[in-house]
Amino acid sequence: MNERHLELSDYYRIFYSGRWYIALALLLTLSFTIYLNTKLEPVYRTTATIMIKSNAPEGNIFLNQEFELPAKMEDQLQLLRSRNLARKVIDAASYSQWADNLEILHSPTRARTVGESISILQRTLYLEPVKNSNFIHISIEAGTPFEAQYLTNTVTEEFYQQNQDFSKGRFNELKVFLQEQIVIVSSKLQSAEEQLRLFKEEHRVAVLDTETAILVQSLATLTSQLNAIRIDIRANEEALRSLREQYLQGKSTMVEDVIQTSTPIIEELLTQIGRKQTRIANLQSKLDEPGSQEMVRKLELEIKQIRETLTVETRQLAESGLGIGDPIKNMQELFDEIIDLEVSNKTLHAREEALVQVTARYETKLEELPETSLLLARLERDRELNEKIYSMLMERYEETQILAAGKMGSVHIVDRAINPGSPIKPNKRLNIILAIVVGLLLGVGFSFLLFLLDSRVRTIEDVARLDIKLLGTVPFIDSQKIERRLREVKDQLEPIEEKRISARLITHFAPKSPISEAYRSLRTNIMFSNEEHPPKVMLFTSSAVQEGKTLTGANLGVVFAQTGERMLIIDCDMRRPTMHRVFNLRRTPGLSNLLAGDCTLEQAIVPTDIGNLSVLPAGEIPANPSELLASQRMRDLLTELRDNYDYILLDTPPVVAVTDAAVLSRLVDAVGIVVASGKVHRREVRTALQQMQNVRAKLMGVVLNSLNMRQLYGPYYYYYHYYNYYYYYGTDQVRHKQRRKQNRRRRKEAV
Repeated sequence: MNERHLELSDYYRIFYSGRWYIALALLLTLSFTIYLNTKLEPVYRTTATIMIKSNAPEGNIFLNQEFELPAKMEDQLQLLRSRNLARKVIDAASYSQWADNLEILHSPTRARTVGESISILQRTLYLEPVKNSNFIHISIEAGTPFEAQYLTNTVTEEFYQQNQDFSKGRFNELKVFLQEQIVIVSSKLQSAEEQLRLFKEEHRVAVLDTETAILVQSLATLTSQLNAIRIDIRANEEALRSLREQYLQGKSTMVEDVIQTSTPIIEELLTQIGRKQTRIANLQSKLDEPGSQEMVRKLELEIKQIRETLTVETRQLAESGLGIGDPIKNMQELFDEIIDLEVSNKTLHAREEALVQVTARYETKLEELPETSLLLARLERDRELNEKIYSMLMERYEETQILAAGKMGSVHIVDRAINPGSPIKPNKRLNIILAIVVGLLLGVGFSFLLFLLDSRVRTIEDVARLDIKLLGTVPFIDSQKIERRLREVKDQLEPIEEKRISARLITHFAPKSPISEAYRSLRTNIMFSNEEHPPKVMLFTSSAVQEGKTLTGANLGVVFAQTGERMLIIDCDMRRPTMHRVFNLRRTPGLSNLLAGDCTLEQAIVPTDIGNLSVLPAGEIPANPSELLASQRMRDLLTELRDNYDYILLDTPPVVAVTDAAVLSRLVDAVGIVVASGKVHRREVRTALQQMQNVRAKLMGVVLNSLNMRQLYGPYYYYYHYYNYYYYYGTDQVRHKQRRKQNRRRRKEAV
C-alpha cells in the first residue's frame, strides 16, 4: 500500500467538501459565544501605580542611626497580598458611605462574611511589578466600574498608610511613652511645688543657706541625670521591642544570645565606662572648680572611644561566636541597629550605677542637715528635680514630633485608579474572534478526520494509490437535469431523439459535450494501451453494482462506431441485463438463446439506430449463466465474431459478486474495470483487481466513472460544468431552433 501524501488539491478538496461542516461548526461556536456574551456578567478592571523607594537614614534623639522598613520589591508584594492589608481594606469599605452598594460585601442573597470578602479581594487583586524599576501596578477586578476604582484606590491608600505607620511606628511609640512620663512628672512637679509652698508658709522659711542650696542643686542635677539615663534606657527598650515585633520575627532568639553573651574584654570595657561615669558625676557636682568642665569633656570623649570599641567587640562576638551566618548578612542594617541599642543600654546602665553611687553620697550629706533644713532641702530638691525632668521630657517630646512629622515612608502613590469605562470581561470582540478561530479549527479538523477516514475511491489520485493504470475519467451525468430539460422541450423533440436522451447516450445526441470528449479520450487510451497488438475484444466489469459499467460500455461502443469501425456490444450480464434498455431494444432472443442453440447469430444480434453499432442482448435469463459463459460454445462464438467485427465489447456482472467476469477474462484481449467515484471503497477495488490477477487477466486499467469535479472541488473546476446548458448553446442551439420552427409549422398545417 502506498503511503498517502496530501497534495494542494487534496487540501482544496478537503476544505470544499467539508464547507458545510465548517460553516456548521462556525455557526454553533458563534451562537454559543454570542449567548455567553449576553449572559456573562461584565468585569471591570482599573489600575493604580505606586513607587517603592528606600529612604536614607535619619537622626534619632536616642540613637545615632535608624532602621528603615525593608524596601525590597518582594517584601512589598507580600505586604500587598497580606491578609492584614485586605482586612483593613474591607473594614474601610464596610464603614464607607458606599458599603451597601459594594458587591464584595454583599452577595445577591445575603451579606458576605469578612473572611469571604477578604478572599474575594485577594483573588481579584493583581500586582504587576514593572521590570527594571521600582514601580508596581495595582489592579482589581469588580462587577462595576465604580467598585473597581474604589477598591483599587482603597488598597493603594491603606498600603500607603500602613507603610507610613511602619516608618513612624517607633516615633509614635516614643511619643506615647514621653506623653505618659510628662503627665506623671507634671503631676509630681505640681505636688512638689505645692508641698514646698505649704512648708515655707508653715515654718516661715524663705530660702536655704548657701551651702545647703549648693548641696540641693548638685543632688537635683545628679538625680535629674539619673532619671534621664533611666528614661533613655526605657526608650531604648521600647525601640528594641518595636524592632523585634516588626522585623525580627523568628530571629529574636539570636539577638538575645548576642545580648546575654559577654567576654573578659567586654567586661573590662564596661568597668572602664563605669569608672569614668563616676568621675564625671563627681566633677559635675563641682563645675565651679577650675578645670572641671574640661575634664568632663575629656572623660566623655574617652567614654565615646571605649563605647566604639565595645560595639566592635560585641559585633565580632556575634559574627564569630554564635555562627549566625546568612541572617546577619541578609539583615545587616537591622542587626547593627540592635547591637548599637544594646551597647548603648550597657553604657547607660554603667553610667546609671555610677550616678547611683554618687547620688547616694550626696543623700548621706543631706541627711546630716538639721531637721527643718533637711525637710526644706528635700522639698527644694524634689521641685527642682521634677522641673528639670519635666523640661527635659518636653524638649525631647517636641524633637520627636518634629522628626515624626518629617518622616517619609518608602511608598509613594504615582497614579490613582480612574473609572475604567468599559469592561475587560467578557471581551466580546475577542470572544467573537476566538469563536471564529475555534469554529474554523473544529470544522476543518472534522473535515480532515472525515477525509482521512474516507476510504472510498473518489479522485484520480485515489486511483493512482491503487497501483493500477488509469485508462480515463468520465464526468458525472446528472440524469435529473436531463429529464428536467427533456420535460421542458419534450414537444419540440423528435420521437427518436427523445428515446436517445432518455437512454442517456450522451456520446450520440451531444457529441460535442465534454462527456463525449471524455469517452473519445478513453477510446484513444484503449487503442494505444498496446501499440503492437491493440485490443479487439474488450471486457468491462466493476467491483460492485451500480458503478455505471453498462452505461460506460454503451457510450464507449458509440464512440468506437463513430470512427467507422464495426462495433458489437455483447450483454454478458445474464443475471440483471440492462444493455437492451440503454438502446431501447428487445432482450430476446439473445446470448443465452444463442449459446443454448435456440437461435442463430443473425437472429440474436440487433442493429441499433447508430451506424456501425450492433448489440447482442443477454436473452433469456438462464439457470446456469457461469457454465454457459465458460462453455466451448462461448469460445467458438467469440472466435466467429472476431472475423465479423472490428471491435467487440463485453458487458459483464461485477467481478466481486460472481465469477462471470473472471471466466470471460481469459477469452478477451483486455479487461477494464469501471470504478464509480465515491461509491466503492479501496478494499473492494483491490479485491476486484486481485481476482483478475489470480486468473491472469490482461488488465488494461481502471475507468473512473461519475467523476463530479464540481462536488469535489467546486467552481474552481468550472470547465467541468459540461452539461447544464448544452441544450441551448453552440451549434446544437441553432439546430434545435430550426427544429422548433419546423414543428410549429407542422402543427399549423395540421390545424
